[in-house]
Amino acid sequence: MNENELSNKFQNIPVMERILISIHNDIKLINVVMAGTVSYAKTLGFAEKECKHIELILEEVLSNVIKHNYMPGQIENIEIEIETTTLGIGIRIKSKGIPMDIDAIKTFQNLEADDILNRDAQGLGIFLIKSFADEVVYTNKGREGEEVWIEKYLPYSRIEYNKDIPVLMTEKPGESVKTDFYIRRIKPEESPVISRLAYYAYNLSYIYDQIYYPERVRQLNEKDEMMSYVAVNNVNEEILGHCALIRDELSELKEMAVAFVNPAYRGSGCLKDLSKYQIDEIEKMNVSGVFVHAVTIHPYSQKAAYGLGFKETALFISRLTALQMNKINSGKMKSVNHCSSNAGILIFKDRRKYLSHNIIRK
Repeated sequence: MNENELSNKFQNIPVMERILISIHNDIKLINVVMAGTVSYAKTLGFAEKECKHIELILEEVLSNVIKHNYMPGQIENIEIEIETTTLGIGIRIKSKGIPMDIDAIKTFQNLEADDILNRDAQGLGIFLIKSFADEVVYTNKGREGEEVWIEKYLPYSRIEYNKDIPVLMTEKPGESVKTDFYIRRIKPEESPVISRLAYYAYNLSYIYDQIYYPERVRQLNEKDEMMSYVAVNNVNEEILGHCALIRDELSELKEMAVAFVNPAYRGSGCLKDLSKYQIDEIEKMNVSGVFVHAVTIHPYSQKAAYGLGFKETALFISRLTALQMNKINSGKMKSVNHCSSNAGILIFKDRRKYLSHNIIRK
């Protein structure tokens, strides 16, 4: 299926109303939830294979909740909310039982496939949930009980670099190209170009992997959940570089991320101008500041952040794994098994309010 066919297929998916299913903590009622959720998913466009994955996810989550979160003989309601998300289907499971051991759950989620065989059935279930869901978040909410959020994405095609699909490269990688350009928001039809450029810059190793799916890039931008800005050649409308704003979960600020340049235009200064443009745009949003991660093995990213006025606030050890980058002045990929990132923050003047999670106080 080509990109135009893929786009047409998913543009017509209906946005459905949220539905609520309420059941007692009875194993026999899991099938009712599975049937309703799968029917909802099929309406959104999920194929039979993905619906089987959704069934398995629900069976494992609800079984774990019912078997392990209640005292013997305790009868409670479990609420299941099903909704359409930007990228697919979201399922929120709310229960009021014994508080979950979230640290233990994270331990199971981080196990490799070979290690999981040495764990108990509950650990295997958590591992399977992680394998089939695109996002899983476990939350203890005190007196409000526990909540599990699950999201499954529609099966969009991921961009794979192909020599038959040009990356709009007019010069050899590493050669500086001086050109006039302007900056604007991305157009919907440009999302495949952005995904290809991301592949060329990072292979398939970039931590924010939504960038490799053109349809996801388009949909996230339409909802402003990802705000992509591009530097565009004034002469031929080629895209020189890309940078995006995404919501940072820790600080609740916008994060400047997903930055890369067409190798043909390295040295044009577009990435620096893109960053300045984004900061100007963020200031118009009346927010307190902006957040950025600079990779420790990539000195340029650190120097660029300092040059824009960012201040270090934290160091994330081994945040990135198996990172691959296209080396500057070379067309070859440079692989790094593990690397860390410096967290930096820029606070706008006269907006120094308290930031959540105690990221910074001034």
